[in-house]
Amino acid sequence: MRTGPDHNTTESDEFIARALAEQEAEEHERAEA
Repeated sequence: MRTGPDHNTTESDEFIARALAEQEAEEHERAEA
């Protein structure tokens, strides 16, 4: 899913990837708890 203008694609992809990584990390911590 794309967010923001096309000329911001790289920054948006990095932002989304970072958000997904943080979400996965939180889910992983919850699973171990």
